[in-house]
Amino acid sequence: MTLVACLLTGAERAAIASIGLAGANASQVIAGCFRAASGSEILVNQIRYGTVGDESIVVTRLPDRDGDQRWELHCHGGAAAAAQILADLAAAGVTIVDHDVWLARDGKTLLQCEAIDVLARTVTARTAAIALDQARGAVEDFVDQSLATLRNADSKSIEIVKSQAVHILRFENIGLHLAAPWRVVLAGKPNVGKSSLVNALVGYRRSITFDQPGTTRDVLHADAVIDGWPIRLSDTAGIRHDATDKIESEGIDRAQAVIGHADLVVWVEDVRDWKPVNALPSMLTGKSCLQVVNKVDLAAAQTQRSANLPVMTSAIRDGGIETLRHAILLKLVPCSPSPGDAVPINPRQVDCITLIKAARSVFEIEAILHNLKGKSMAAP
Repeated sequence: MTLVACLLTGAERAAIASIGLAGANASQVIAGCFRAASGSEILVNQIRYGTVGDESIVVTRLPDRDGDQRWELHCHGGAAAAAQILADLAAAGVTIVDHDVWLARDGKTLLQCEAIDVLARTVTARTAAIALDQARGAVEDFVDQSLATLRNADSKSIEIVKSQAVHILRFENIGLHLAAPWRVVLAGKPNVGKSSLVNALVGYRRSITFDQPGTTRDVLHADAVIDGWPIRLSDTAGIRHDATDKIESEGIDRAQAVIGHADLVVWVEDVRDWKPVNALPSMLTGKSCLQVVNKVDLAAAQTQRSANLPVMTSAIRDGGIETLRHAILLKLVPCSPSPGDAVPINPRQVDCITLIKAARSVFEIEAILHNLKGKSMAAP
């Protein structure tokens, strides 16, 4: 079989990166490019320290499978080290492949391939734990148990499976954000403190702050983690309808564009201009929104006269920032799965489970379940 290698770990920087190597002559490739610190033969399940090119690595020989000799190479987790080793392997005649092709050699089902791919791209322990449950078969167990339930071929079994599908779909948005951060956009009129709030939320000075309205002219992004959930915060130009400057107008256009793709819009207002009857602008119709009143330190007495207040913050004095973080999470993740729960992790899985929810016959549901699981991905 063709000699192939794949970066098994995610593309993000880490302590260690792992590369898989497989093929009929994989051991010859290792012998040709790996210089071991010890000259003894490397037996199955043994490890050796040495170098490939100029990179220090640890190699492990795994048991052969279906005529493939299999190895793992472990190096420094920075992108440069793994890229150089892959380049050295390619120069030795090895084909570099992505996760789908690599997993196909092991005969993984489509569900297994998708879960392992997402797991490799998670960036927090919390999202990795959910993805790991899927890689261990949480959705596949749902498929197998549902097929067993449907053997009764009655209306009760149909309702049981459909009820389970409804429960799984509660976690749709979580599954779609395991390998991609939630997009949270801070928007509002000029000089309401959006940039200061972004800085306070991420814990360092990401956005430039100045007392002149319109300081932010472009969309600035900052990646953060709140309670284990990856979030991309976007700081936008102040939105007003009477902008005449071309650069400011372009900034407003970009702000409106990023709002259109946001998972959550945090609409920020200055406490000195805010009134309890203030309505959100029409451009936010249909969007998930969180209203925030900032700079409350400048008008504390005024804010105490209303009982139904939005989130109140003072970015400069760090007031209400934890409350804001909590409010953002409640909007994004109103409920989270328990360990072992099935979670759909891509649009294909969401579509299949949604079809189960709407199906009416045992035959129809069984066909969808088989499609959800997918055939073995083994290469011919």
